[in-house]
Amino acid sequence: MLGARCIPAVAALLIAGVPQFVQAAKDDPKWLMRVVQDGATLENLIADYIQTEYGVEAERRASPTDNADILLSYTLAPDDAPEIPCVVDTAVSAREHGRVVERVVQVVAWYELPASLKTPQTRARILELNNEWHRENWMPGRIYLDADGDIRLESFLNIPAEGVPVHPDLVYDLLVRTKTAWREYYRKLRQTLTATP
Repeated sequence: MLGARCIPAVAALLIAGVPQFVQAAKDDPKWLMRVVQDGATLENLIADYIQTEYGVEAERRASPTDNADILLSYTLAPDDAPEIPCVVDTAVSAREHGRVVERVVQVVAWYELPASLKTPQTRARILELNNEWHRENWMPGRIYLDADGDIRLESFLNIPAEGVPVHPDLVYDLLVRTKTAWREYYRKLRQTLTATP
């Protein structure tokens, strides 16, 4: 669970900036995320790193669409907002001659709206809030209503080529930023849902 105890470590990480990530990657190359042919290798590396470095354990489960793939499940628990489930997964983002040459790490969290709020009026208000959010904020990359009318928060981290590794600290950063964004977004969502039309 990403609770308040994780914030000091992340704050120090964010203050240090991107060069810290690059240096950490150079110091211990075993943790670098590289393009691989199977997603489970990357997902296990991400889970192992986050558990080792931050003490946050993922539930590892098989993907419902591919038993060889793993989904990493976390719970984001910010102050003043409901807990939300969050999944980290990797996917192929480019192939050449049948080989995977690029992968993307997906961080997806969601909030199930009560059935009573899944009305056309509420949907319109939430879509307006989402547009406003994206005009002012860059994190998460996307907030939208899914096919069931629930709110999804998604961000992506690309591993752009076989020779361009990425450090898993950046995945942890996405988890923490998603948690923080959810707290702020939920405050606005609550105001939106309680405002009189």
